[in-house]
Amino acid sequence: MKKIVLMITLLFLGILSAEYSVEGAKGVYSNKANTFNTEIEYLKDSDEFQIKFKGKSDGWIAVGFGQTNKMKDGEIYMGYIDGDEVVFEHHYGTSPVSHSKVKEKENTYKLVSSSKENGYLEFVFKRPAVLDEKYFHKMNPGEEIDFMYAVGPEPNFKVVHKEKGKSKITLPK
Repeated sequence: MKKIVLMITLLFLGILSAEYSVEGAKGVYSNKANTFNTEIEYLKDSDEFQIKFKGKSDGWIAVGFGQTNKMKDGEIYMGYIDGDEVVFEHHYGTSPVSHSKVKEKENTYKLVSSSKENGYLEFVFKRPAVLDEKYFHKMNPGEEIDFMYAVGPEPNFKVVHKEKGKSKITLPK
């Protein structure tokens, strides 16, 4: 019985572990199950990062950066598509297990595109590389930062995630 539990645990950990690599000006993150992917590209000409994230979900997906304790202090971007309605928000981690929406007037990101196709959601946004604002982290090219993602089961941010992951990543330069 112990061997079976151990084998299931190792299989589960293998499915949920992740890979991250930097190729030129682009960093690519993917979980082993290939249910969530992120591409981070440094756009030198505009000193911005373009972030594309894609997740298998009929609900919502999210990425976050710079968290200190679970979600605490994390700069979080969340989105869902419900029919023709696209909802994309910037949140900030207020505790290890909670976050709040950042007021629109305090945002400096730009949603570039969104899509929902074949059970996958995808969002692309840009944000300045270096910001000294309260709800943003400095994202210096080449720097290692904490990264997290989550996937929710319903198109409603009040529903808790069904999948999550975290990693340390090096930003592309």
